[in-house]
Amino acid sequence: MKILPSKIKRRDFLKIGSMVASGLMLSTPTQGKRIFFNRTLGQSQLEPNPVLAKLGFKNTDRVLIAQLDDLGTCQSNMSAYAGLTGAGNISSTAVMTPCIWFPLVAHLARTNPGLDMGLQMTLTSEWDTIRWRPISTVDPKSGLLDADGLYPKSVTDLPSSMDQTILTQEFDAQINRALKMGVRLTHLDSHQSIAFDPRFTDLFYQFAKKYQLPLVFLRPDPARWDGSSWMNSGWITEGLGFADQFEQAGLPLLDSITDQSFSPVGSRISDIQKFITQLPSGLHLIRIHAANHTPEIEAMTPDWAGYVADLNTWIGSDLKSFIQKAGVKTIGWAPIKALMKAV
Repeated sequence: MKILPSKIKRRDFLKIGSMVASGLMLSTPTQGKRIFFNRTLGQSQLEPNPVLAKLGFKNTDRVLIAQLDDLGTCQSNMSAYAGLTGAGNISSTAVMTPCIWFPLVAHLARTNPGLDMGLQMTLTSEWDTIRWRPISTVDPKSGLLDADGLYPKSVTDLPSSMDQTILTQEFDAQINRALKMGVRLTHLDSHQSIAFDPRFTDLFYQFAKKYQLPLVFLRPDPARWDGSSWMNSGWITEGLGFADQFEQAGLPLLDSITDQSFSPVGSRISDIQKFITQLPSGLHLIRIHAANHTPEIEAMTPDWAGYVADLNTWIGSDLKSFIQKAGVKTIGWAPIKALMKAV
C-alpha cells in the first residue's frame, strides 16, 4: 500500500521534522507522555460480548484491535505509521485533527480509501515542545484555552464545569475538519481517554450516534475498569453506569483497553508476547504509541526510546506470526462501524 505521497519526497518531511526539532524545540521537555501496561486481564464476569457473534466470531474467540494512536502529532509518528501499515501488524489508527501533521493524514486518507482511521477527539495538549489549540475558538472565556492560548496540558486543568454548547462546537469542528478533508472515519476515540471523564461521556455518546460511529468505551465490567492502569479512579462509578446504558442501547463496546507497555525497552517484545498469550476471550483494544528515531521525537519527550521500541516491536514479522500462532484474531473498526446502523 502506498502511504507517502508521490508529489512530496519523504526526505522533505524528515527535513521539516528536523527543522522543527532544532529550531522550535529549544527547551528540554519536562513532561513526557507516560504510557503504562495493564495488569494481567482476568476473565470477564459478564456474559460473552454480544459484538463477537454479530461480527461472526465465536463467544470463545480472542479478538484484538491493534491501534496506533495520536496520528498527526509529529513527523516521527507519521513515518512510523507508514512502516507499520506496510508491515500489516496494526489494524487501525486514531488521528487528531488539531495537530500540525493532520493535512498529511488527510492526504493519506484520500489516496488510500481503505485505511481504518478513527478520530481521537481532544481537549488537551500535554507536550512541552509541540502543542496545539482548539479549532472552533480562540476565546479565553471558552474554557478550552490555557494562558498560552492552547489546549491545557491535562484534563484536570479544564474547568470543572464546561459549557456544553462550546464543547459541542469544538467537537463538531474536529469531526467536520476530518470529513471535509477526506478522512473516512471508522470510529470515535478520545485523546487521553477523556470520553471516560463523566463531564464529557454523554456528549461523546451523542456524537457516536449522530455520526453512526462506534465509540472506544469499555463494557460495564467493574473488574476491568478497576484493573485498567490508565483509568482515573474518579471516573469509574459514573462510567460503569454509562457503560451499562450504552450496552443496553446496543452500542458496540470493548472488553478491555490496554495502553502499550512502558516496561523496560529490552523486555518490550516479551511483554507483548505475554499479553497476547494471556489474552482472554472477548473484543480487546491495544493502544500503540510508535515513532521513528529522529531529533524531533527526542526533543518531544524524554520517553522517546519507548516510542522507538514500540515501533520496533510492532513492525516485525515475528510478532505477526506469534499473534497468528497464538490463535488471536485481529480486526479493524470498519466492520464494527457497520453494526452501528442497528443502534
